[in-house]
Amino acid sequence: MPFQNLSVAISGATGYVGVHLAQALLHRELVPKCIVRLNSGEQDISLLTLLGAQVVKWDSVDERSLAESLKGAQVLVHLIGSIAPKKGVSLEALQTGMAERFFHAARHAGVKKVILLTALGSGPGAESEYHRTKGLAEEALKRSGLDYVIFRPSLIVGRTVGHRDSKIIRRYIELIQNKATVPLLLGGRNKIQPLFIGDLVESICRVIEKNTWDRSILELGGPQVLTVSELVDKLMAVLQLKKPVKPVSKPLAYMAAIFCETFQEVPLVSRDQIKISKIDSIVSRNALTEDFRLVPTPLDQALSCYRVIS
Repeated sequence: MPFQNLSVAISGATGYVGVHLAQALLHRELVPKCIVRLNSGEQDISLLTLLGAQVVKWDSVDERSLAESLKGAQVLVHLIGSIAPKKGVSLEALQTGMAERFFHAARHAGVKKVILLTALGSGPGAESEYHRTKGLAEEALKRSGLDYVIFRPSLIVGRTVGHRDSKIIRRYIELIQNKATVPLLLGGRNKIQPLFIGDLVESICRVIEKNTWDRSILELGGPQVLTVSELVDKLMAVLQLKKPVKPVSKPLAYMAAIFCETFQEVPLVSRDQIKISKIDSIVSRNALTEDFRLVPTPLDQALSCYRVIS
């Protein structure tokens, strides 16, 4: 089937990755079906509409509404998830439960293929709840009987459309801009391999274009391995703001996390994020270069968009 005749549905379409993927598909003359909740923000829906995407609303308490919204789609790209959910929203419900609901609805709607976005380190036995529930979503997809490809990226950076960023990047930028010192969990010693958002969505588009899928798990990373602390230094250079970095010890971090989880609508730090801060996020095999033969966007170029952030 010609690429332009495919029907591709995107769940989590109003999010950071979703908007960028919608734009990338539209540049390929494919109009994605963006599945959004009834209570989604008007700014996000207006952006998708302005880009030229089809917006389909679904009632999150009505399973028939979800299956109906997916009808006619051959491919589902499932992007729903968050490293920093709102207070009272469990990662189990958001990342595992929502995935199970979408995969079930996809089968009933006649969807044949699913792309799932998780993260490096995902697995049902992972220490952090974020990675564990992502891993359980992967297991649910494997059991679904649907053809699939799972993407596990490192930290995603950069922006080419919309107003959203990776929540981690946005948090670091706000700390740099608004605080006298920049607190980093455990000193920001864990290693990451930041991936440009444009490289991620290009890889997803290339999978969508393929006629046959091999039910694979693909790890994606950028061209450079560095510590979180070194990434923050680079962000400060881009923003032209030099602030001292303050390592936050494990006991102090846990005290702060308990306070934030108790009193903040979106906790600035959580106990689960402390667990994540101990884990390196580096690919064992980079599908970006090995499978898609893409030259990773240099990190400094990927970060340059943040110069215009106010």
